Amino acid sequence: MKLLFENWRKYLKEGMPQRKAFAQDVRKAYDPERQTWAHLPDEEPPSPYGREGQDAKYKLLMKKGRTLKQLFAKHANRDFLNSLTTVHWTTDIRNIMNIIKGDVTGRDELSALAYLPGEFKTGGDGGRWVGDIGLVIQGHITLLANDMDHIVSGAGEYYTKADPERTKMSGVNKGVRTIYHPDSYEMGKPALVFDKEDWDPTIAWSGDFTNEALVDNWEIVAVISTPETEHNLDLFLKAHQIDANVISPKEAEELL
Repeated sequence: MKLLFENWRKYLKEGMPQRKAFAQDVRKAYDPERQTWAHLPDEEPPSPYGREGQDAKYKLLMKKGRTLKQLFAKHANRDFLNSLTTVHWTTDIRNIMNIIKGDVTGRDELSALAYLPGEFKTGGDGGRWVGDIGLVIQGHITLLANDMDHIVSGAGEYYTKADPERTKMSGVNKGVRTIYHPDSYEMGKPALVFDKEDWDPTIAWSGDFTNEALVDNWEIVAVISTPETEHNLDLFLKAHQIDANVISPKEAEELL
């Protein structure tokens, strides 16, 4: 019990200036009687991964995400965010191929795992939980959570389907399903990461981080390929005459 209390006091102390200021801004938009935000619908959207009513779900996620990202940008330490390594992992090599080909552009926000500088690692040979292939990207982090479940951003392709005109004009702007009660951003384990003091990424059983950074205006730095994906990736790059910086997970751990 004493250890738990000491941990709680540590979280309460560290990173508090940004967290308190952020929580206060969230509180200003919060209506305690309705238990929701005044400018958003009463209903909490169902999971974005269901199929029924996809477009409506994702439009609501975009509204919620816009609010959270605006407040996050106001309080986050940009120098710290710019120092992080971000990797978009996937189990689907076609996803990576579409991005490399340009079907998904830097204007489309991508979800990525974030790593402190010089501390890149995978849970085993290639990050089995997060995927066998990854894109190291460099761009503008619009939101960073210690656990992807703290925001639940959903799939980029469904944002395109939900609002194709907006996507055509400004790219995919990912949203969030979860906005907590303002008090929750001040107490306990930090949900959002404003500075290094808030850094406490959740780790999966495989050893992989399960944090989430939303990254906009990005460019590809390198492709991390495991033995399982190396052959198909090589064939794809040669077929499309694409010169990409392909590295192994071990090389990534040495370089990033």
